[in-house]
Parts: sequence; C-alpha cells; structure tokens
Amino acid sequence: MTRASDTARLLGAGGTLANDVTISEGSPSIKLNDTDTSRFIDILYGTRNATFRNTMASGEDMDTVAPEIIFSTKDDGETREHFRMNKSEAVFNEGSVDLDFRVESNGDANMLFIDGGNDRLLVRKSDPTNADQAFHLGAGGDDHKMILQGNTVQRLGLQLGTDSRVFLGAATGNHFRVSKQDAGALFDVNPSGNIILGQSGAGIHLGVTSATASNLLHDYEEGTWSPTHTGGAGGGTLSDAKYTKIGRLVHIVFSITFNSGSGQMSVGNLPFTANSHSIGIGKEDNNNGYTVAGDLADNGTTIDLLGTQSIGSPTAYQVGTGRIRFSMTYFTD
Repeated sequence: MTRASDTARLLGAGGTLANDVTISEGSPSIKLNDTDTSRFIDILYGTRNATFRNTMASGEDMDTVAPEIIFSTKDDGETREHFRMNKSEAVFNEGSVDLDFRVESNGDANMLFIDGGNDRLLVRKSDPTNADQAFHLGAGGDDHKMILQGNTVQRLGLQLGTDSRVFLGAATGNHFRVSKQDAGALFDVNPSGNIILGQSGAGIHLGVTSATASNLLHDYEEGTWSPTHTGGAGGGTLSDAKYTKIGRLVHIVFSITFNSGSGQMSVGNLPFTANSHSIGIGKEDNNNGYTVAGDLADNGTTIDLLGTQSIGSPTAYQVGTGRIRFSMTYFTD
C-alpha cells in the first residue's frame, strides 16, 4: 500500500490500528486484528487461513506480562496451533493434536522426525517400519522403547575412557551380538537362547573372578564316531559308538559283535588321540559275562582288549563268538 488514502483507512488516530482491517483484492485476503487480549494477522483463502498472533495486548509491559507469538492454521473449520514462542520457551504442538514435526538436513529429509500421532521420536526416518538406518523411541505402551534399525549390523557403542569400544547390536538371523571395536564379534545369542562364541578356542572361566587358565572351559562336543576292528582273527561288527568331550576329557562307548577266531582284538579310529596311558572296562554278554579291560597307549587311537577272567595278569583277549559292550574315559590335548 503506497497511497495516502489507503494508509489513512488502515491506521486510526495516532498511527495505531483502530479496528479489524481486511486487505483484499479478492481471494486470498489479509486480515489485521486488534483486541484487548491479542493482535494477530490472518491470511485467508476461502475456509482456510494461517494466523500469526501476538497475545500481549496493547499497552502491556513485557517485564510484567510475558508476550507470546503463536502460529496456527485453520482448514475447513478445524484450527490447529503449530508453534508458539515467548521469552522463556518455544513450544511445538501446544494443543496436543496429531501433528508431526520434521527437521531436514542437507542430505536427509527426515534428520529429526516426531510422529505426533504415535508418540515416537525418530532420527533419519519418518516411518518406523522401514528398514532404513535409524533410531527411534517407542510410545509409552510399546513393548519396545528404543530401537536402532538398519540393513547392516546395528550397534550401540559403549566406551570407558580411551579404551576400545564394546558394541551391543543385532546380527543376521535375529541374533543379539556383543562385539569389540578391534576384535570383531565376542559372542552371539541366537533366537533359541544359545550362546555362540565369536572365536575358536574361547570359553568361560568357571569358579573364579579373573582370567585363570586352569579354570577355563573352552570346548564341549558330543556325537558319534566310526570305530574299526583292527586286530584279531574273525570279523567284527561295531555299533552304538558315541562320545562326549568336555575340555580335554573324552568319554567313549561302543559295542562290538564278533565271530570266532584267535589273536589280539583291537578297536581303532578313536575320535581323539590320547595324551596319556588310559584303561577302560567292558563286559562280554554271551560268555558268562566275562569282564574285559581295554588298554590305550599314550598318543594312541587304538584300544587293545584284554581278558580278565583268569587269576593273574590280564592277557590278550582271545576272540570267541560274542558281544562286548565297552566304555573308556581318557585325556586328549
């Protein structure tokens, strides 16, 4: 407005706004309002408008009455306040409506996103169901309160002083993973609750509060093995061969059914090599239940079966038709 007549109609005596004034050449229009409680500008277009409001009334002192500037919109009869600011705070969405807040950075349209309808704070995303790399806080009633989400292993870093960081995160297959900055995965917990150590030979120190070598349990294994009939005339059929290994301790069991013959009967191909001389014991089922001993040499993988049915030192077991059930416990490296 540049004409004097227009200025005179807009301003009252003393150069102040005397009444509500609408400036319009049609639609949209601008309405200036002055009341006892506030002054505001409405930008109107049909049933829609945007409002810029100062709630400090004319003549009030800023030192005694805190002024507020409020920005709101009206769409088809529904008014929503977006932002207000006074000398002590700035507030977004004072009216607690379903209204989102978004901050855009140079490279990300959703660097900060507040999902007003679902009570979530998100970083680098606007939809918590997307797989983009992001962080979000869940609503008060959610089972999940904080989520780090992405297409690679997502980690929360923890660091004491200048030490290497330890990371907590998720890995492929719905695993929970603990890893170290310069050493990779320390261990995973899989969906069944089983712990998978990240390095071969790693274990658990039992019964102590510091890393003590003699208390380290670093291996457990169980399974079946394939024994061989390596000595003695006559054929033999081996079955039920199983083993359990806890640390360096190995326990084996097997059964052998054999035909008549003579000579030293031996069973080989043990699952682990012995590191000391060991003795096992078995029982012959079909010949009055004679006891059978087994001799395993140091660094050996073959057991020599010995008969113990006569008085005196055990002798090499002479093959006769029958079946022996046998077990032995020994140490390996």
